Amino acid sequence: MSKKLDWIIKQKYVTKKDISFNRCVNKNREYVSLTMRNNVSKTIAPTGYVIFAIDGERVYFSEATKEIGYKLSDKGISGSVSTQIYNDDFTKFIRYHAGDYNIEYDFKNKLYFVDTE
Repeated sequence: MSKKLDWIIKQKYVTKKDISFNRCVNKNREYVSLTMRNNVSKTIAPTGYVIFAIDGERVYFSEATKEIGYKLSDKGISGSVSTQIYNDDFTKFIRYHAGDYNIEYDFKNKLYFVDTE
């Protein structure tokens, strides 16, 4: 080997943001991985189930029932929960808006949201 190798090492990813959206591909199927941190799931979805709506550049969250909602995983030590979202419209949106966001509250609609702008 004639040149020095740059090794890629495991690094802990730390963010103080409340919510992360990541685009994933599994066996030719795309999905969104959602992670909620800082115990925001207790506020947004105390039932442990959540639904989403896209309005422009915003993603709104609402608590849901088991029948219609996406189940959030059990809390880890850090207070983080996650779920996988298989929805073509949401996946297309996240292709351009993957990232980490802080949660905000829309007083007019009385819903929590993230602004992806």
